[in-house]
Amino acid sequence: MMTKPRPLRVLLSLGLGLSLGCGALPNASHRVYDFDSVFLNGDMRGQQPWKAPDRVALRNAVREQRVELLKQETAAVGGARARRTLEPRRTGGETEPPARKRALPNHIAAHVAESNTSGFDDLKPPTRLPGLILGDGSVRGEVSAAAARLVGMGSAISPLAFIQHLEKAGAVVFPKSQQGQGGIAKIWGGLEARGATYGPGTLTPMPGDLVFFHDVGDVDGDGQSDALSGVGVVAQIVDSETLVCIAPVMGAVRRIYLTPGKPTVRRDGNTTLNTPVRRRRRDDGANVPTLSGQVLAGFARI
Repeated sequence: MMTKPRPLRVLLSLGLGLSLGCGALPNASHRVYDFDSVFLNGDMRGQQPWKAPDRVALRNAVREQRVELLKQETAAVGGARARRTLEPRRTGGETEPPARKRALPNHIAAHVAESNTSGFDDLKPPTRLPGLILGDGSVRGEVSAAAARLVGMGSAISPLAFIQHLEKAGAVVFPKSQQGQGGIAKIWGGLEARGATYGPGTLTPMPGDLVFFHDVGDVDGDGQSDALSGVGVVAQIVDSETLVCIAPVMGAVRRIYLTPGKPTVRRDGNTTLNTPVRRRRRDDGANVPTLSGQVLAGFARI
């Protein structure tokens, strides 16, 4: 007749077997949990950090050892680390290539269409000017270059946004008066109070001068064109009479021709004298001005 093993006897048997398997007896080959023979850090030079008599001194000794190793590595490469470059290796027979001279910044006049052709069709959307357009460092040069970089932009560039872009690019702040309706009229008033404005025939316009127009935009939102609602920049002097200007007109930043001496003449043969800057409406009469020379308000020198 078999008897059931008692629970206490079973537990004692299991405990004895675990102790034998883990090497806990004195005659075991090694101790699994013997921390005296475990080295967690290989750079502690055989020391046990948890049993070091002076841990601060041990850390300082290890730090000094690392400094010595770093000095030896630095001395091995000649006192400085070798720099990696992307230049190809040259043999003894090859000579150093000559340094390339830095070209001067391109002026805006080099990127404007030739004077013998019209170059501008007001019925087509304008195209961007090719090449890198940089100013010559002067205020007028930077303003004219900034205007050229906007050629081809759409209706998002309003006359006021156009003048604000010129201020940022040329690092200049145009004076503004309290009188006048709209931002362009206030800028004209501020420049006029300073004595910077001049009319056609008074002075010879220069590249970088501002040019103002009447009746090219609706400032107050009543559906009618207003006075001093357009602004542009003189980009090039074609001849003694005709100018090439850059202005946001007819829904885009365009290059336009302006001949103040012949305001009502659009073309003379194949040469364009004045460009339309205002679209004609159905209710406009025959005498409503649309050409750039007809709506010219004046110039301002900055």
